[in-house]
Amino acid sequence: MCNLRGVALRAKVGEIISGHFVRFKPLYVKRVGYFARKYELSWEAAYILLVSRDPPYKDEDFAWAREQPPLALLEEQGTNFGCEVTANPPKTDLKEKSDDIGTGET
Repeated sequence: MCNLRGVALRAKVGEIISGHFVRFKPLYVKRVGYFARKYELSWEAAYILLVSRDPPYKDEDFAWAREQPPLALLEEQGTNFGCEVTANPPKTDLKEKSDDIGTGET
């Protein structure tokens, strides 16, 4: 497919992955929010933990995540998580119960 279109395989894979995350972004935001509430973290701390450490998570990992500066400060410092970092979780237009979606608040 890539050779027929004259597109590099790497570019096509990036396009496919990007499309997946655009399509399922509200679901991932919801799951990060659930994870945050489950372990008593802010949405940002949960996100930082999920992109920085590998499971299974220990108590030390949760404590470390709580001590991290907000994502806006990390962006200023040039910290790269290997993906696009946003200081505020995206809003969804779905009317959901508060226990179904993370609001970014602690």
